[in-house]
Amino acid sequence: MGNDHTNSNDNGKGADIFNNVSGLIGKAIEIFNKYISVCEGDPSGIYFKGDLRTAKSKIIFLDNASKSFAKYREEREFRTAFGGSGDPENALKFSVFSQNILRELTALFPPELNNDLRNGKKMHSEDLHRTFQVRNKVVLDGISGNSTIDRQARDARMNELAKNRRNEFNNWYVEAENQLILTFNEFNEVVEHLQFAKKQIYKQKRITSMLELHEDKKKRENKR
Repeated sequence: MGNDHTNSNDNGKGADIFNNVSGLIGKAIEIFNKYISVCEGDPSGIYFKGDLRTAKSKIIFLDNASKSFAKYREEREFRTAFGGSGDPENALKFSVFSQNILRELTALFPPELNNDLRNGKKMHSEDLHRTFQVRNKVVLDGISGNSTIDRQARDARMNELAKNRRNEFNNWYVEAENQLILTFNEFNEVVEHLQFAKKQIYKQKRITSMLELHEDKKKRENKR
């Protein structure tokens, strides 16, 4: 229910309180897994199998956290303000947030490794900046709820409920919000670990390249 949309009205009935963060995380996991596969297929990735295995484990934790959040989000009675009285800008906010995150992730973890090793320091600097940008967006717009929660819809749904149900609703909301925060914390763990692994792999690629150049030079000298 509501798994294939990324806006605040994805059940066709009204304004959802929580946006489809699990859909965003699913797309992010696809980017992570493709990048890991590329690293595993590169000769330099052999040296960092442990780091890549750890990244896979962290992705599993992220996936589990995201699925748990989805269960909270899709609670039938509380998820939607049926009057549709949510924030009219919320869907756009979440769409922009999602697009920004996926764009940064694709740039940080491209579907193929860059074999141009001449600007390693520049690439690492850019990667650190992108990692910071992702973390910053996650904290300011994701964890904070600015783009992931429609608080107008939350207040509207609270007012729609009988007073004797409002404590139950509030407990659901707090638990769902905590699971949302946990999901993004797991997400940041994956990003930071993969970025570190990427740095190590490119460091090894540069070392290997230098050794190969040295060997080629020796061979040319021996032929003289």
